[in-house]
Amino acid sequence: MNEEQSKSRLRMFFMQRKRAIIIFGVILLLCIGLFLWWLLTHGKESTDDAQVEGHIVPISPRVAGYVSDIYVDDNQQVDKGHLLVLLDQKQFIENVRKAQANLAAAKAQAAASGEQVSVIAKTAPSTQEQAQAAVDSARANVTSAQSRVNEAKASRQTALSQIR
Repeated sequence: MNEEQSKSRLRMFFMQRKRAIIIFGVILLLCIGLFLWWLLTHGKESTDDAQVEGHIVPISPRVAGYVSDIYVDDNQQVDKGHLLVLLDQKQFIENVRKAQANLAAAKAQAAASGEQVSVIAKTAPSTQEQAQAAVDSARANVTSAQSRVNEAKASRQTALSQIR
């Protein structure tokens, strides 16, 4: 039995050794696989909902108009004050000309109303009340024309500021 026990022990030893080598081999293969997976995926972004976190800054113009030139590309980083687009200036120039024409018309109307006041004051009907009503009406016309002049000046300033 001595010999049989020794064979049995020897067989046990080799089986344990074989089992340990197999377990060590499996663990080694798992470690190599994990290391290769880490090398292939390290530093790469992935997503399952197709959303990327980033800074989005809305840009809105102070005036409306047609774009004539674009000075940036998609996803290009720009600094504060960097020119992004150039608007077509035809519409702004037309607005300035229209405001200047309105200003000239308002000035002419104001001058005519001023002359009308002096004419009415001189040629008013004989009754004091009728003359005073005509003068008051003419003065109201002058005030109205002056306010239109001021409005036209403001429109001109607005149009000029839009060009700049």
